Amino acid sequence: MGIEELVERLLRDAEDEARLIKERADDRRREILRAADAEAEKVYWQRFNAIRAAAEEDGKQRLAIETLEARNVILQEKRRLLDEVFEEAANRLLSLSGEKRKELLLGMLLQAASDGMGEVTFSPQDREPLGEEVVAEANRELERTGRRGNLVLAPDTADIRGGFILRAGGIEINSSIESILDSRREDLEAMLVEVLFSEDRDSGGHENAL
Repeated sequence: MGIEELVERLLRDAEDEARLIKERADDRRREILRAADAEAEKVYWQRFNAIRAAAEEDGKQRLAIETLEARNVILQEKRRLLDEVFEEAANRLLSLSGEKRKELLLGMLLQAASDGMGEVTFSPQDREPLGEEVVAEANRELERTGRRGNLVLAPDTADIRGGFILRAGGIEINSSIESILDSRREDLEAMLVEVLFSEDRDSGGHENAL
């Protein structure tokens, strides 16, 4: 075999080897690309699902926050309505005059001074027109029912809107109209909630009274 034939054969072998190498390289490149595509798709769906889960969780949190805020608004409105009702009740009691106011004060005094002892300090608006008469009638009623009638009218007035302060044996009893309403507020609130907000429960609301 001459030199030329040998060279030509080596060139053909080299070309064949180059084609084989190229085919192997192409196969490897396609394999790498397929793997890369699969990994890219895997990463994409992982991120997509993570983002969706985060969005859903964020949505749940937002819903919970908005629900809580709405509940607080409803409770605040209920509290405002109850406050208005009690304020109106206090104003109505304070606006009583004449015989009705005397009967109110007399009933309050007989309940507070069950033992018939003590000094009665009325509010400024009650002392002058009614204080002396109420104390006198209370003493008569106490004696009529077999108790002591030793209530006395204080010379001064108490810093309250209506009613009186009873002092006896070192004990002070606040019988102002506002104090009496406050002491009954818990019981009265249950009744008012039933009247004011019964429709809420009938329509599926389950908010507690406050």
